[in-house]
Amino acid sequence: MSSDWQKLADLWYRKPEVYPAQWSDDPDRLHLCLAAGAPFGGPVATVRNEHVFQPVKGSLQTHLQTWTAAGRLIQSAPWVHTGLVTMGWSAQETLVCVFESGLIRTYSVMCEPLHVFTIDERIKSEGGAIMASLWPTGVAVLTRKSSLFVNTSLTRSEDACHRFADLRVPSAPLCICALPPPSEESADVQVIVGTAEGPVLMVDRHSTRDIGLTDGPFMAFSLSNSGRLLACLSTKGVFKVVAVSDELKVLDVANIERIRKPKQMVWCGDDCIALYLVAPADHNSLQHVLFVGGPQNDWIPYQYDSPLHLVSECDGCRVMGTHKIEFVQRVPHSVESIFSIGSYDNPALLLYALEQYEKGDVCAQESLRPIKDQLADAVSSCLDAALCEAWLVDGARGLVFLVSQLVSQLVSRLVSLIVFLLALSPLSPSLSPSLSPPRIAHTFTELRD
Repeated sequence: MSSDWQKLADLWYRKPEVYPAQWSDDPDRLHLCLAAGAPFGGPVATVRNEHVFQPVKGSLQTHLQTWTAAGRLIQSAPWVHTGLVTMGWSAQETLVCVFESGLIRTYSVMCEPLHVFTIDERIKSEGGAIMASLWPTGVAVLTRKSSLFVNTSLTRSEDACHRFADLRVPSAPLCICALPPPSEESADVQVIVGTAEGPVLMVDRHSTRDIGLTDGPFMAFSLSNSGRLLACLSTKGVFKVVAVSDELKVLDVANIERIRKPKQMVWCGDDCIALYLVAPADHNSLQHVLFVGGPQNDWIPYQYDSPLHLVSECDGCRVMGTHKIEFVQRVPHSVESIFSIGSYDNPALLLYALEQYEKGDVCAQESLRPIKDQLADAVSSCLDAALCEAWLVDGARGLVFLVSQLVSQLVSRLVSLIVFLLALSPLSPSLSPSLSPPRIAHTFTELRD
């Protein structure tokens, strides 16, 4: 199992296949469409990308489609709209589509229209929206004339819409990233703006200030799922991680080769970053490369021959490809202690004893003797590892079987001990208080807990 792990700095990472993709009938889907995946293994939405040449395949009608995490079609609906800037999923798992005109349309998972409203009519007079940054309860929009509008609701505008302070920049910024408010009721939103001239600006409703981030200009930002860390990638190939809650203090810096703007940059849990790059290759083909890393300037490259879409998760990153769905994650500590090569941790010895027992080896009990005082902790670690491996059936089955066998044996031994002591109780009156029904019930309760 650990043969697929790769070391990143001092931590182990893995990229197992979770599902075979059920949308593999169209290998160009992720190339021809814009995609947005909901977190926590949620649905994925796709719609035609207006900026990519579309070969004619059957009907010319464009559709909005939603898919399961395994790529199975949920629903499809006609799509007649143009000018889509970005789309994403809200906290209520509704699809949010932001258009150049400042219009927002929301849809259910079944592609049913829910809300239609305009953030602010002034967006049209400002040349329309060219960039947008979504968070689960709101959206920030940058216009062609470098004005920022922030809407703290995804169901209405009016009192939820605010025009932020002027940026005062001579050219269009390269990227923006909204820092959500501390609560849904709050309008205390801040927006990080990467200018083409180099400085990085922090903008709110009343002011604009330079946060002093050097090595710019920065072309991509990504906020972690916890909202505590901000990843920044510059046009010079400098990668920085900034603590959001500590006056934007730089925590880590890495230097990578000068690269073009990534297709996606998302967090893999709160541990590292996943960078998806597309570069020209030989014979007029494209090379799709996924880099996972960041800490201590260490990176793991993965190469693909077809487009990808990344979905950031709280414990990893979903990699949605044409033929398979994978999951990049840090190997959980309990799993590492059991399955890492040459491990002598207590859970690993416990699993080794089970393997000997299943083979009928009479020496299986000898393997348990060194850890008999830590047996409870070893069982707890196996249970935790079984939960972590629940989606990898083979690994979880062995761990759950191990724990079930241990519990069964412990209960049977306790019953045998109680029967033995009950037989001795007439000969030893001092044992009677310990063998009373309430005491026996309490013992079973402690074992169960």
